[in-house]
Amino acid sequence: MERYLSNYADYPDKDQLLQSIEEAVPAEYLPVLEKVCFCMITPDAMLQGDWSNILRYLDEKGFRFLGCQIKQHFREWEKEEVYRYNLNEGHATWWFNKEVFSLGPSLGLLVYREDGANVFEEIHKLKGDANPRKASRETIRGRFKAVNTAMNIFHSSDDPVASYREARVFFTPEEINRHLKYFTEGKHITWEYIYTLIKTDATCAAIPIQELSPYPVFAKIKIAVLQRLLRSTLIRDDEDMVRTLQQMESLYQRIGELRIYGSQELPAVDLQDEIAILEELMQKFDGEPLPLNDFPKAREILETQQLILASLELSHYERMGQIPFEKIWESLLVCDVIMTPKEKLLLETGYTYGFFYV
Repeated sequence: MERYLSNYADYPDKDQLLQSIEEAVPAEYLPVLEKVCFCMITPDAMLQGDWSNILRYLDEKGFRFLGCQIKQHFREWEKEEVYRYNLNEGHATWWFNKEVFSLGPSLGLLVYREDGANVFEEIHKLKGDANPRKASRETIRGRFKAVNTAMNIFHSSDDPVASYREARVFFTPEEINRHLKYFTEGKHITWEYIYTLIKTDATCAAIPIQELSPYPVFAKIKIAVLQRLLRSTLIRDDEDMVRTLQQMESLYQRIGELRIYGSQELPAVDLQDEIAILEELMQKFDGEPLPLNDFPKAREILETQQLILASLELSHYERMGQIPFEKIWESLLVCDVIMTPKEKLLLETGYTYGFFYV
């Protein structure tokens, strides 16, 4: 086990980490840790109903299961433990990785290779690139409904030290030792057994299958903004503008029907015309004096400005990752466009990691 500590040379607690493992695991099972890898099917895959396909695919590719555990709720330290070294290295995905755990249950797995191959290397190859757009279609992330770099449906440990530490979030030390003992006895559980276990879990069974795609969320905002603008007394008398906004609404209805996952090619989009229209509208209302003696009209002008500005910000794909989402959510809320936490996460990760070719 000591040779794996070189992966943690920069971390002050590396010696305590090894000591804690050696104290918890009987000496005869320590070598087994090098043959057993902790994996996790994350909430995005669970909600989309892909978990059973992933289990079956792992089995087809020669992985066998020693243990499984469903986890519904994560405490803050548990979220940080799973992605602990990503957090220490300042990975930009950390905040999103952590938020994904709030979406629903996760499935923790202990797996090994039936053919004796290096389980960590093999699972790393099979899960695919963290960015599903770059993942091969033969990998888990390229094949199934991985949305983006943060919502990429599957996690696996890099080495035996990380595997034990991360497994402790799902399993007690006694449970881990029992599963290691199963390995020495040649025992394992089938993917069908895990499938039945999850299907009979009351909480999991009560969760409806949900589609996690940023496109319907993006379209929802754009359409809601456009419909609100079309109701505005400041716009509805301008027939040309009404016609233009209606055409834009039709475009976003089509975008809302897009479902792009895994390594499927992203759609191209050119919204330069829309940006020009919104900028023209913004200039028009920027110069609109607020009637101090007519509060309803003054409020309508301000709300219209907020809506146009929010929609304009969301059309600038060249500024992906720099969108001021908190300001946008506030503007939309004031104008009665309600966003759920899941929708916010889908849209923020969509913009951060790209869901259009520009």
